[in-house]
Amino acid sequence: MLKKLQICTLASLAFYFSFALAPRGWSADVFRESFDARQDDATIDGVNSWQVSIGNLNSAVTKSAVTSSGEGKSLEIVNAPTPVTVGRSGVYGNLTPAWVELVLKPGMGNQATPVPTRGIGAVCFNASGDILVADGSAWTSSGQKFDTDTWVRVLMKIDFSKHLYDIYISPANITKIPFIPDKASLHFIDSAVNSISRVGFKGVYSATLPGDTYVDEITVHFIERLVIITSPQN
Repeated sequence: MLKKLQICTLASLAFYFSFALAPRGWSADVFRESFDARQDDATIDGVNSWQVSIGNLNSAVTKSAVTSSGEGKSLEIVNAPTPVTVGRSGVYGNLTPAWVELVLKPGMGNQATPVPTRGIGAVCFNASGDILVADGSAWTSSGQKFDTDTWVRVLMKIDFSKHLYDIYISPANITKIPFIPDKASLHFIDSAVNSISRVGFKGVYSATLPGDTYVDEITVHFIERLVIITSPQN
């Protein structure tokens, strides 16, 4: 995701996810996490290889009924003065295309946050309501907005042969039609990365803004998607 640290000058980061180098290995559908089997209101740290590396362990907990459907569980990343960093390491694979998908209800912080210095890509939900994406070592606009009351679906399509990725953003419960990326051909943060080894998230802090973030339905897979280019006809 080894470039110079660069501060996000547009506003603060509400949330990011990123991916990093790992040994080679793959399967068609290598990872799914819905958090439904996790203990309610308990820290995710130490569960199924999840780790809180920065912040209070109890600021990353499983939460019941706070999901895009209103059923099941999600991961709550609590608004905290020391923003939480939580992630899961593993051998996720290196085929092209690789897809990383998740839904989230982002919080909103008030501090500028740098692009991660390692890995493939990242997404930033900033204090202006803009969704930014990493292009190399800099943030760039995805052209999409967000609010803290709406669940969003984010998909990353990764091309290891070109070291580029595309980002797709849509409301969580609405099919994206036409299925075209909001931002295409984004450069890897680290062009030496050749596979996925970590999925990571970073929370935010704000004393005045709704800063809690909820994450759900995380999937890493290598199945080519059916691309819908036109709306259904009656």
